[in-house]
Amino acid sequence: MPISRRALIVSAALAARSSSAQPAALVIDANRHAGLGFSMTGPDTSHAAVEITLRQMEQAGIGRSILSAIANPAYETRNEQIAEICKQHPGKFIGFARHNPAAESGVVSLLPREIETLGLKGLMIAGRPTRNLLEVVARLRIPVLYQNDVLAELHMAAQEFPQIPFIVSELGIRRAFDAHFEAIAIARRYSNVYLTTGALIGYEYLEIAAKELGAPKLIFASNGPEADARVELYRVRLLKLPPAGEAMVLGGNMQRLLP
Repeated sequence: MPISRRALIVSAALAARSSSAQPAALVIDANRHAGLGFSMTGPDTSHAAVEITLRQMEQAGIGRSILSAIANPAYETRNEQIAEICKQHPGKFIGFARHNPAAESGVVSLLPREIETLGLKGLMIAGRPTRNLLEVVARLRIPVLYQNDVLAELHMAAQEFPQIPFIVSELGIRRAFDAHFEAIAIARRYSNVYLTTGALIGYEYLEIAAKELGAPKLIFASNGPEADARVELYRVRLLKLPPAGEAMVLGGNMQRLLP
């Protein structure tokens, strides 16, 4: 029996509606903190409540957040707490270990357990990296969230360990315009260096990074809970990137780098 013209029109309309209702791309906040701090010198060193992160994620439409511990003199216990938080909220969080290799002992032996047994997916390096630690990172095939005031040291690490993705926090250093320019230059030079978008004082530097590096080099991160993920997400959208580029920055790039 031949199909009527009306049936063809209805069928085409249903197909168009189905194709336009594709699920939104996953948004990942690549740098959030949780847990208790040791020094208690301010909100960012005392207590990062996971409830704040969950609320901001729900209100902003953020699907996943990468969690690491807030500042502490040592991180073995705090990393275990991050792994436990991830288990308590399945599908919401991706845990990263955090270590300061210059201040902690035994990091090289701790990290494999934290990745392979606790289920953490990356490493936040607070401070100067060491060769021994980066060799372990390369073997584990995990990304590094890099937070170090001396950006020049990243040259050696990125050059000697091209298989490691280095994700530079806060576009270098949050309050230093010259560090933003240095971070942009380093990311341009090394294919394995990326920059996060979050918690900048001057929005113009994010615009410069987007123009000079393009979406494949930028990763959305809020550096919360002190910085508000809802605000930081809006700042990325103000860049008015093409839809495919915005999807890269907001989650696609990070998904590609995760193990």
